[in-house]
Amino acid sequence: MKKLLKRYSKLISVAMSVCLTAGMLSFYSPKSVAAEETKSDAASQIRMAKTEGDVEVVDSVGKDLATADNMRLYTGNHVKTGQKSYAFFNLDNEKAVKLDAVSDAEIRETGKKMEILLKNGGLMLDVKEPVAADARVNVRTSSMVMGIRGTFTYVRMISDDEFEYGCVEGDAELTIFDSKSNQYIKKNISSGQRLIIKKGSESEGEVENINPSDLPGYVQVAFASDPDMANRIKEKGGMDLTGLSLEDANKKLSEDEDLIGDRFKTFTDKKAMQDATEKRNIVWAGTTNQNGNTGRGRTPIKITPTPPAPQTPDNSNDTPPTPTPSQPTNDTGEGGGSEENNDEGEEEKTTYNIEINSGKGGKIEADKKSAAEGEKVTLTITPNENYELDDISVVTDEEEPNTVDLTKVTKNKKYTFNMPAHGVSVNATFEKVEEEETEYKITVKDSDGGTVKASKSKATKGTEITLTVTPDENYELDSIKATKDNGKSVSLTKASDSENHTFEMPGSDVTVEATFKKVEEQKYTVTVNSGDGGKVEADNSSVTEGTKVTLTVTPNENYELDTISAATEDGKEVSLTKESDTSYTFEMPASNVTVTANFKKSVYSITWTVSGDGGEFTCDKPSTAEVGSTISVTYQVNRGYEAKVTVNGTELGETDKSFEMPAKNTEVVLTLTALTPVHIKFDNHYVMAGGSNYPKKDINTQGQDQEVNIEVPFTYNGTEGTTETDLYK
Repeated sequence: MKKLLKRYSKLISVAMSVCLTAGMLSFYSPKSVAAEETKSDAASQIRMAKTEGDVEVVDSVGKDLATADNMRLYTGNHVKTGQKSYAFFNLDNEKAVKLDAVSDAEIRETGKKMEILLKNGGLMLDVKEPVAADARVNVRTSSMVMGIRGTFTYVRMISDDEFEYGCVEGDAELTIFDSKSNQYIKKNISSGQRLIIKKGSESEGEVENINPSDLPGYVQVAFASDPDMANRIKEKGGMDLTGLSLEDANKKLSEDEDLIGDRFKTFTDKKAMQDATEKRNIVWAGTTNQNGNTGRGRTPIKITPTPPAPQTPDNSNDTPPTPTPSQPTNDTGEGGGSEENNDEGEEEKTTYNIEINSGKGGKIEADKKSAAEGEKVTLTITPNENYELDDISVVTDEEEPNTVDLTKVTKNKKYTFNMPAHGVSVNATFEKVEEEETEYKITVKDSDGGTVKASKSKATKGTEITLTVTPDENYELDSIKATKDNGKSVSLTKASDSENHTFEMPGSDVTVEATFKKVEEQKYTVTVNSGDGGKVEADNSSVTEGTKVTLTVTPNENYELDTISAATEDGKEVSLTKESDTSYTFEMPASNVTVTANFKKSVYSITWTVSGDGGEFTCDKPSTAEVGSTISVTYQVNRGYEAKVTVNGTELGETDKSFEMPAKNTEVVLTLTALTPVHIKFDNHYVMAGGSNYPKKDINTQGQDQEVNIEVPFTYNGTEGTTETDLYK
């Protein structure tokens, strides 16, 4: 098992400081654990809660410990999991950890400070309550520090050079060391987000949303197995994981276990070859290749003994001379051994490099750039003004990094450590010292056309100030700015739904100045569409909202208005008020308006009158007609009558059988007059004809019994003609 979990790649260069807020219940928190922790304040609060599969615990010197549920874990203990194996342990009753398969974590506890050094694999944490102000819970890698304050989160290695941080519930601020710029950068993530960082391009990592299916399998199983925990996460504003099924979670877990197994096999094969090579090329405390160059950052140093100091009466013992180191050299000699001198009688020692990584806010200096194993190294810490040391660690550059114990010489100023048989990295972060809060004044200058009011007249640095902008009627905000005492601008953020602005109070008095401008009233157009037969005119074609618009209607001759309406651009009806037959008005809305009018020919009534007996109208006799339309007139007259037709008192001619409808109500009259009989005598026979205007015919010449033909004019159905009257004896 000891070799099973050897790290298969160096952890990526990442330094994280995370401030997290939110609560979660622990995975496992047996009552028996809580009861035992009261026995001794000095006893460790960290306990193994549960194990699954092949889990190994070793102490700080590599000695195997008997693994059991509820066992105490002490500083320096390593918890290691094999393939398809998991470990659950509690830092205390409020903080639970689940270690993924093929993972290695070292436990550390100093006073109120608890740490987990993740050397390989992944883990997830459930911090039920935020830790106390004077307490710390950290997760570390070789160059990463994640400070826990209360959340549900997970950390894992995706591949040899990829590292993932995910937040299921809570918020986090990450401080990341960028290996390219040698600077620290910050990124913020909140519940439902993750950050994936690649070695060598740490600053290019982008925050992205987490799909529940993207969560590691061992995390999915935790939620799918505990619906109550998933519901609590959702209710507290975290991710919605209630839809995770145990079947899908176990499937994802199996896929992850297979992937980890493949990677682990590849690593162990490479590691076996590497170990075999190192065994063939061991030179004293380091390794060398065929060219004589040492590996793993180890640099041999030749140390030449100096002659003994002159003896004095007070110093006559046999103390051996003190060796003095010379400059490092890559020449290890040929065939040298770890306990033999070279041909010149010189004793050689291997020195190891010391790399310093310090973020913004201060610097760290070592009293030497490299040192031999066991040699004391002194670190001098120099924080910048208003900064102090936040955290410092020294880790080895091994494939499986180890942390070197530090001794504090002077608070926040000097530390020492004994150089191990490996190169080391010194990692430090600094934090800003909270300054005494000072209130600064906010002055708002008067403006014509409106007012600006600040939410506070005084505020401390970092306070959000809201500027409420109120333009006068017919005015609008033209510009607004805020400046510090030194004349530099203060960044303003405009509200999305108003002219209000906000800014973060700087460490200076602020002056706010705004200008307003008169609003040019928006004018809207009136468009009139009228068909044939007339026109409609608006008294003004471009007016402002609320203006009264008058429409004048002018029909063409023999036409009249049929319909009229008005509508806005989006089709809403505009109410029209009829002032007269030729005038309408409406109030202009905040939109262009289109007026539509239609005209039709005028229509008047027709009265049909028959005066006297002896005939009648035989036409359709319409009761109304449009002006200009043709009206047909036909009638029937009985024998012995004559007829006359008048239209509005005007007689139709003998050939007129129709008239054109005038622009007024019309009366058509049929007047019937009885004919005066005319007797024509010849012998004892008479013929009667009506009217004195009929022609006379001399029939005296006709002989008796002869037929006499007389043409008698008449009118029938409006058609005049003649017929023959047969006279008989």
